[in-house]
Formats: sequence, structure tokens, C-alpha cells
Amino acid sequence: DVLIQYLFSEKAKEWYNSSDNAYYLSEIGDICFVQVASLHAFSWIKAPCQPPHRFPHLDIGLTKLNEAVVFDCASLVWTIKPVVKLPSNIQDLDDDEYKTVLTRLGVITSPDTNDVYQNIINISKTGLSKFELFSTYNPEYIVKVEDNTPSQAHLSEVMIDNISYLQKHENENLIKQLHNTPCIPVSAETANTLFNDKPIKPVLVKPIEVVKHLSSEDNVLSPYINQKPYCLSEIDFSLRIMGVCDNIGLRHIQHMLQKMQQHFKKTPLGPNEAQTIRRAVLKLGECIAATTAVERTVEDTVQDLSPLFLPSPDGNNWHLINSTDLVFADSTRYKSKDLKQFDFVQAPYFLFQIPLDTRHKYTTHQMFRSQHLDITPSVPASYERDMTRDICLKLPKQLRPKGMSLVCYEKVVDLNVDTSDSSLSL
Repeated sequence: DVLIQYLFSEKAKEWYNSSDNAYYLSEIGDICFVQVASLHAFSWIKAPCQPPHRFPHLDIGLTKLNEAVVFDCASLVWTIKPVVKLPSNIQDLDDDEYKTVLTRLGVITSPDTNDVYQNIINISKTGLSKFELFSTYNPEYIVKVEDNTPSQAHLSEVMIDNISYLQKHENENLIKQLHNTPCIPVSAETANTLFNDKPIKPVLVKPIEVVKHLSSEDNVLSPYINQKPYCLSEIDFSLRIMGVCDNIGLRHIQHMLQKMQQHFKKTPLGPNEAQTIRRAVLKLGECIAATTAVERTVEDTVQDLSPLFLPSPDGNNWHLINSTDLVFADSTRYKSKDLKQFDFVQAPYFLFQIPLDTRHKYTTHQMFRSQHLDITPSVPASYERDMTRDICLKLPKQLRPKGMSLVCYEKVVDLNVDTSDSSLSL
């Protein structure tokens, strides 16, 4: 501290006022004698970068000035560069002289955008991006608030600082490279988790998992698709470059279904997940119908939806199966009771069905009124079958489940019964 104070004092001016003595500061900047700053406010996110040392097993906590970053830039590069806290109350030097000293010592005052980008990548690889936080939150990540003031650096503010820095320096290429990086903080819970509109229980998600607008009906799609926190509005331009859209589209549904398929690969989806899947499939049909109104090729739709995973029943549970391995009831010839009795375990295909809505039970009168109230009622199985067929026929042929009439045959087992009840085989 004494040496640092001396470097920024009146007595050291002869070292940097004269170009002949400028090398003194350059030589001093290459000496490992400066104490690294305490970064407790950021350490809960990720441990700070340790100063390079010729003996890595010796953690002496000292660094060189020519490899360090000023404390004001700590949030931008603390996982990449050592951070030092230099005297702030310097009375002997004006601003120009202060900047000259820093430059000749080699102290970084404006981090390289590549380092800031790598800082974002390092943060994205921490436990804060684990999907499990949505169900069981790690108490170590809960933002601590004392006297209505956070005692730690807020993850939302850190990510805003980093992304804003790239935006300020007009490095759209690096921003675009974040399209598949979990770098957007959202809330692990939807209620009572905001501090000044910032998530107290933050989780980092990918841009494809965030939209600007999420209707109350689509809230069931969370946490696979999340609404953008209002606090991120100042980086809207960068979020759009990353791929954050205003509303849910085909790519969001495809990504969500694929993520759920991977997450529940070894375990079936329960009733709660089935309702999420139901809404996702219905939203898929809405999005496909919406794309017909714009200039869009079949190849574009196939690209956005590949691979596509759709639900198939397994008793009271559900599995997500690749759409090309599914069949659907493409004719009224295949009644619901036939499908329930059919043994798909022995078949080369799985049956595509939309999970029933188990959240509401309505009378016929209530079902009629719900059409005006935009409420999804429990509906007859025949209607569900029609919805399934309608969605399949909207899909491109490359992704469409196979119609049962194309892959199954029927045989008469009793001439005395109506052939509409004949047995089905694949």
C-alpha cells in the first residue's frame, strides 16, 4: 500500500513527466507486489481469477500491475484477470496524470471485449445455470438483502454490465455467439422472488428459453420457456441479436420438447408434466397455423422443428417420442376404445395422443361459456382425437407421424359383428 501510494504521489511525478524516465513505471508494473482486491461480492457467483505465478502451489495473493484490472471493471473480467484496488482519493494528480500513470504501469482500465465475452462464458458454466434450481433452489445462490440493500453483487446487474459492455463497443459478433449460452437471468419462482424487479432466486437460461411476452395461458410452459424480466430492458437490442423473440414460435416449442425428452429420458412424465406437454403441443398447432400467413418455406419449418418429440401414453404416464416413430388416428374408423385396447408394446410404432386436460371439469353449459372466457375445458375424447389429427396434418411430411390407415391392416374375426369393431394390427 505504501508503494502504491508513492507511485501516485507528487514525489513520483519525475518518473512519468519525463519520457526519459517512463521506463521506470514500466519496470515497476512488471513486479509482483500488489495485493489483489477482495471480491467477496462476486465470489458467490464464481471464484475470482488467481494471479499467474511461477509457483502455482504458492497462493501469495499478489499480482503485477501490468496484468491487473482496475476495481471499477471487476464485474466485467473478475474470472479472467486479477483485480486491484488502487487509491481513489489522489490529490496530487489530475485526471490526465492519473491515466498516464495507469497506462505506463500497464494497468487495464478498459477490458478487451474478448475477455468480457469469456467472463460471460465462465459465469454460464457455474451452478447458476443448472436446470434443477427450478425445482430445488440452492440457498447459497439466494440474494441476501440487508436494510433493503443487497449485500452481494446481483447476478442480473452483472450480466447487464457484461452484455452492455459488448453492446457499447458494438461487438455484435460476440453477442451473436451467445445464442446458445445460458446467460439470461430469470427467476426460479414466479412469486415473491423479486428485489426491485430483479430475481432473488436467479437461474441462467439460454436465449431460446426466453420470450418478451408470455400469456397467462402459456405460464404452464415455464420454466422451459420464461418471460424476460423487466430489469433486462436496457439490453433489449443485444437480447434480440442473441435470438430472444417477442412471442413463442416453432423453435421455442421444438427446443422445449427436446429438452423435456432429454430430462425425462429415463423416467416417464407424470400428470403435471403431461399438462405442460399438452399446452406445448396445442401451442405447436397454433404456431404452425400462424406461419401459413407469412412467406415461409416447408424447409424453414422442418429446420425449426427438427428433431420433433411428441407425447405417447404409457398407462397413466407419458413419454416423448421422435415424431417419425409415432402413428396417429387419421380416420374416424379408429375409435378411442380400439386405441386403448391396442397393444402398442408389440408394435414397431408408438401412438401419438395429446394428454387430456385434467385441470378443469365443466358441465356442458360451462363448456359453452368457456369459449368466450378463453378457458380450456375438459372435452370429449373424440374432440381430442380430432385435435391430434389436425395438428399432425399441419406438420411437414418429413416430421409427421404416420397415419394408422397407412401402416396397419384389419382382419375380420367374427362375421356376425359390425366390421367397424374388427381388430387392428400393425
